[in-house]
Amino acid sequence: MDALRRTLIIVLLVLGGLYLLYEVFLYHQQRNSLPPGTNIGLVDVSGLTMDEAGDKIVAAYSQDFILRHLEETTAIHPADVGFLIDLQIMLDEAAAQMEEQEFWQGYLAYLLQRPFQPITVPLYATHNREAMREMIATLARFQDQPARAPQMISNSGELLDGRSGFVTDIEASLPAAEAALYDPVNRLADLVVNEEEAPPRDLSLLETVIRQQLG
Repeated sequence: MDALRRTLIIVLLVLGGLYLLYEVFLYHQQRNSLPPGTNIGLVDVSGLTMDEAGDKIVAAYSQDFILRHLEETTAIHPADVGFLIDLQIMLDEAAAQMEEQEFWQGYLAYLLQRPFQPITVPLYATHNREAMREMIATLARFQDQPARAPQMISNSGELLDGRSGFVTDIEASLPAAEAALYDPVNRLADLVVNEEEAPPRDLSLLETVIRQQLG
C-alpha cells in the first residue's frame, strides 16, 4: 500500500508539474497581451493586444453621447464638440507598467486570473467646451418653451392669460453633458431644465383693454 501511495503521489506531482509547465508555455505565448485587470481610459482591455486595446478604446468613445431635454433625446457625435483622445500616450503608459512587472508575478496573475498589481491608465482626452456650450444652447432654442406673458388679441380685444413654460440652464447643464462625453458606458446626460411660472396680468395691459373697449 505504501508503494502504491508513493507511486500515486509521484504521478500527481509529475502531472501537476507538467500542467504548470504547459501553463508557463501558454503564458509565454501571450506575453504581448495585456494582463487581467488592465483598465485603460476607463475601458477594460484585459487579454487584448495593444492594437486591440486601442481599437476598443476608440470604439467606446466614438459612440454618440445623448443629451436629454425632458422627454426629448438628441444624439451628439463626440467630434461635433471637438473631442480628441490621446491614445498613444495611454498605450505607452500601459506598456511601461507591463515592463515593470516581473515574469513570475505576471505568470501568477495569468494563472489565477486575478491581478496583483492591476494596470490602470487614466483617460487622456480633451474637448471644446465652447462647442459643447453652443450645442446645448442650440438644443435649448429648439426645445425650450419660455413662459408667456398675458397678451391682448388686437382685432377682438380678447385678453389671453399668460402661460407657464420651461427653459434650459445652459451653464448648469455643462457638467452632466461633459460627464457623459467622458464616460465610455453611461453616455446619457439630463440637461437642467427649469420651470417658469406664468407671469401675472399686468395693470398696463388691463388699462389698454379697458381703453379699447371704451373707445
